Amino acid sequence: MDRLVKTEPIDNQRGVYISEISSKPLPMIKLQLLLLIGVFLVHPLTAQQVDFFEGKWEEVLKEAKKKDLQVYVGVNTPYCESCKEMDRHVYSDKEVARFYNEQFVNYKVDIQSEIGRFISSNYNIRSFPAHLYFSSAGKILHQAKGKLPPKVFLEKGEEALSPSFQLYTLKKKVEQGEELTFNEYLNYTLASYDVGAMDHATNDKLFTLLKPEDLKDKKVQSAVSQILYNSDVNSEAFCFFVKYKPLFADIFSPQKMNKIYRGLAKNTLSSSMEVKDVHSFEEKMAQLKEVLPNTIALRMAFSYEPRFFLSMGYDEKAFESIQNNFRYIQSKPNASELKKCNDWAWYYYQHSDNVEQLQEALKWVTFSISKKNSYNYLDTQAHLYYKLGRYQDSENVARIVQKHYQETGKDTKAIAQLLSNIKVH
Repeated sequence: MDRLVKTEPIDNQRGVYISEISSKPLPMIKLQLLLLIGVFLVHPLTAQQVDFFEGKWEEVLKEAKKKDLQVYVGVNTPYCESCKEMDRHVYSDKEVARFYNEQFVNYKVDIQSEIGRFISSNYNIRSFPAHLYFSSAGKILHQAKGKLPPKVFLEKGEEALSPSFQLYTLKKKVEQGEELTFNEYLNYTLASYDVGAMDHATNDKLFTLLKPEDLKDKKVQSAVSQILYNSDVNSEAFCFFVKYKPLFADIFSPQKMNKIYRGLAKNTLSSSMEVKDVHSFEEKMAQLKEVLPNTIALRMAFSYEPRFFLSMGYDEKAFESIQNNFRYIQSKPNASELKKCNDWAWYYYQHSDNVEQLQEALKWVTFSISKKNSYNYLDTQAHLYYKLGRYQDSENVARIVQKHYQETGKDTKAIAQLLSNIKVH
């Protein structure tokens, strides 16, 4: 009977040995046991994971054609912690491994490689990991991004196998002027937002087909909330939202509704500011105030109106807007508005010698300090005290600020100059 001895290990970490002929016979049952142990050590069940093809891109496609499979490409970088998380917890998941190994030729790409740079420039890769799905001919079909849990990663793989879900297949239909079904528009919208792309014309098309009863569907709710957050008052989404606003309030939480309101306001007013048309800006602000809850409308006005009027050179109108809205902001300010009070106060310190305006600016920043003891706010207050001729108050605050800046290693040049100016008086 053949006999076994151990030779040099083929895997130094596991200590697995090659079998050779020896001089001592072993019982058949022991022989079989040793062989089973060896197989288990070399191929432990726990090591099941996504198999990544090693070779050039042309070889990947050749392999995919031979097996009649799509190609999954995982794009990563050595410095990406989320990419390492995918390796540890997703690619090694049993169900993920089974599905991806059966349905795809899998390939990993470093973004710094030649093919990585090509993919980055052609498919708008801005974050890692990124996930792309190609046909065996190298045609892009679908895309996703981020560290995805196993369940979601499986869903993305399933989408990549279905033309009615594939991002680039649907995109091509849209570009060619083909009419999509409601579900195809929905899938295209969700896939587009998933990779950070926005197609406003297609979003509008979705809303022309949308019926109120469709909002019961969770997928529809997800798409609709994303579209609204990225829309303005000129969109079909906004018109639908206004028409069925009570229905939206029943479906979405107050937090989600507030997010939608903020998005609508930001997109609407930002676009008007770019045009620099006073009539257009005021008209859109009026439209928003009709739809937005009063508190949110006032917050938006406090942020955007002064910026717009100052950009147009209407300093008096900007000051009047800040003054009027500040009265409402005081009731329940958030961190952003406290900062905005400080920003407006600093602006008038820099650009105005009008005593009334400077005194109002001092009120704004002093209010911010009463709610949050920020040294940046104290810095602004010290400068306003100085400009109003309140030199002792200015020095007292400036010394507090200077001490803090020195202790924290912050630049003290400006506050030291203020103290130097105070001494002159």
